[in-house]
Amino acid sequence: DDSNNEPSVTLSCGGDGSTWPWHIRRTLTLGADVLRERLAIESLAEAGSAPVSFEVRDDFAGDAAASAAGGPRGTGEAVSLAPGGGWSASRVWLAPGLCADMGGEEACHGTTGGFTA
Repeated sequence: DDSNNEPSVTLSCGGDGSTWPWHIRRTLTLGADVLRERLAIESLAEAGSAPVSFEVRDDFAGDAAASAAGGPRGTGEAVSLAPGGGWSASRVWLAPGLCADMGGEEACHGTTGGFTA
């Protein structure tokens, strides 16, 4: 999608008629001084099915290694979706030169916070 003259790529899984009742899309968009990420999850379960709850985690490779060693893991958010329901979230990383205006590197690169719904 290049609707804003910003290159992007969308990775998609599910929604192809298989028995897996989810459609997950992750879109990364590169701007002149920003990287945006959007995650969207849609329940494809049949009407009348029970809602499904799961946790969306913000684990990086280093977090996974720390977790395997008994250390802390990344942040997570509990999500509950009814059949046909959806959830989405996004986050933004700014170019390093712009971070000083926002309180430093930790404040603007998504390392301290997770997704925002």
